[in-house]
Amino acid sequence: MYVTVALKQVISKIANLTAILILLHSCTNKDWQGKTSGQESESDSVLVWIEQVKGKEVSQNQKADLLLRAYISIKDYPEDSIKTKHLSKLSLAYMNFGDSLNFRRTNRDTKELAQKTKDSIVEAETYWDLATFFKRHAIEDSAYYNYAKAQKIYSGLKDDFFAGRMLYNMAVVQGDVKNYTQAEITTVKAIELLKPLNKYRQLYNCYNYLAIISNNLKEYNLAIEYHEKALDYLEKLNEKSTLVQASLNNIAVVYQEQGSHKKAISYLNRVVSHDSIFYYDSRLYAQALNNLAYNQFKLGIRKGVENKLKRALEIRDSIADNYGKSVSHFYLSEYYLDQKEYPKALGEAKKAKLFSEKSGNNKRLLETLELLTRLDKVNAVGYTQEYIQLNDSLQQEERKLRNKFARIRFETNETKAQNVLLARQKQLWIGIATILLLLALATYMVVDQRAKNQKLRFQREQQASNEKIFNLLLSEGQKVEAAKKMEQKRISEELHDGVQGRIQGVRMVLLGLNKRVTPEAITERAGAIKELKDIQEEVRAISHELSHSAYQKIHNFIRSIKDLLNGLEASAGLQHTFQYDEGANWDGLSGDIKINLYRMVQESLQNAVKHAQAKTVSLEFHIDEDNILRVSISDDGKGFQVKRGKKGIGLRNIASRAEKLKGSWDIQSSVGKGTKVVLTIPVRKYDNPDEMEGSPRALQEV
Repeated sequence: MYVTVALKQVISKIANLTAILILLHSCTNKDWQGKTSGQESESDSVLVWIEQVKGKEVSQNQKADLLLRAYISIKDYPEDSIKTKHLSKLSLAYMNFGDSLNFRRTNRDTKELAQKTKDSIVEAETYWDLATFFKRHAIEDSAYYNYAKAQKIYSGLKDDFFAGRMLYNMAVVQGDVKNYTQAEITTVKAIELLKPLNKYRQLYNCYNYLAIISNNLKEYNLAIEYHEKALDYLEKLNEKSTLVQASLNNIAVVYQEQGSHKKAISYLNRVVSHDSIFYYDSRLYAQALNNLAYNQFKLGIRKGVENKLKRALEIRDSIADNYGKSVSHFYLSEYYLDQKEYPKALGEAKKAKLFSEKSGNNKRLLETLELLTRLDKVNAVGYTQEYIQLNDSLQQEERKLRNKFARIRFETNETKAQNVLLARQKQLWIGIATILLLLALATYMVVDQRAKNQKLRFQREQQASNEKIFNLLLSEGQKVEAAKKMEQKRISEELHDGVQGRIQGVRMVLLGLNKRVTPEAITERAGAIKELKDIQEEVRAISHELSHSAYQKIHNFIRSIKDLLNGLEASAGLQHTFQYDEGANWDGLSGDIKINLYRMVQESLQNAVKHAQAKTVSLEFHIDEDNILRVSISDDGKGFQVKRGKKGIGLRNIASRAEKLKGSWDIQSSVGKGTKVVLTIPVRKYDNPDEMEGSPRALQEV
């Protein structure tokens, strides 16, 4: 049988070659009418002929004639990109037509011309077409090699889309020889290239194949997960196709392999009940119907199972699906074996074996041989030997192919390594130039940073000097006020002890003169005594007034704050209100608090003028019962977003000073609603006001 088929193929190829030679000879003896219209019109004719071959209404002889005419026309083209592309299309047409001899010849010619014209895209297409040809003829190692060559070219062209598709094709070939682990790795690499491009159809194919690999590895949960991801990409395609039903059938197969027949049946019912699925894809309908019947059978349901299996077989027979018929006969054999109809079971098993051999379905063939050893006891030994031989040969072939794939990967990686070495040498000089440039830039940055640091140091030293000057001014002010108080006290004592004592003596003398009894003397003395008494009362009042002033609290710190506010009002027109607790001894605060508080207020007021462009500012000082000094500075400026705004040096200084005083600060602001700065600073609590720094008694004790 096989010799007859081969002989027919040889005769057919000889006939085609004879026809080509006759047509070539006739063309050399006469001019073509197409040549008179120029190369451009002839080129269009070639494309039309190649396109006509795809028509279903065109007979096989007509297709062969059209392709031959196209080949003869292209042969006379000059060797340029047009000839390269036309040859590539013709090569693909020959492959789809099934003319292996002419395909191999035109494919070789296209590759050589593409290499000569340096057309990398067409060269990659020739490897792709050749790989597809070998895949169709189950020559897996050659298919993998040519897919790898095409993938290498696409990678060099930075064409991730076609590079990813080649990786997917390579993974399928690896899966065909049961190299599932490597197939999974290759598919993941394809996904990494395709995912950024949002190529949903190709991503569907990749995830669907990952699911098939996982199912073969018996990782059923992972297979379901991959199938669901594949369905997600189908939804994004938003196009009508039977791919969704195909995925549902694949999910059912996973549940069938897992033994979850109820779940498998639920998915298969959705497939067979889909509207017009039989007309759109009869092969898929037959597959789903066959699987549905088999899962019902496995679940113990017998009603309607035989009819479904036979119906699926009829459909597969009508479309010459030998692969599917091998599965249908195998399932029918198992069904009849369960029904104890042994002759029918044996007959179906033999048919399953026949169609498994015809379709090259080695997996089903092994399962059928194992079934036949149980059904045909007479020939069981022969079937067993055939099973062992087939299984061993398949394993040896798979190992050989895996080794070939490994060599191809090694050669590819070795070439990549050489390219990497050349690229590194090229990058070496670029690296040296880059390093020199970076060194120059780093030198400039160091010098610039040193200048900035020196400037910053100068600013800090100047700020420290200003603080010292301010501290000295406050200290001198306190000394002046202390001297004033002492002078007031001294005058009070002089008035009280000196002037009043002398007046008292005069009064006593006058009282002695009252012994004179003349009316005039008595009247005069009485007037003088009264006058002296009035003077005494006046001096006493002045004395008490001066003494009270000596111990009054005169707020030099508050006066400094007021001077600051008045200065800003005079220079920047900033109106202000200032509220503070007049009963508190503000000068009794420590010098560190007064200096830092003054600077924080000064910085906040300057921000209100410079950045907020405020017209009015409100300042409040308050010390609560817990001896916490609370300061609030509010303005009516333009405000800003606190979370988004960057903190400048001024705000960082405020934060630093607040932290130095073991206090805290908060800034509240929003665009168009002004800004409020709140300072919270702990101060020492004094039981006796005289113990506060700056009080008269404290100064005396010092």
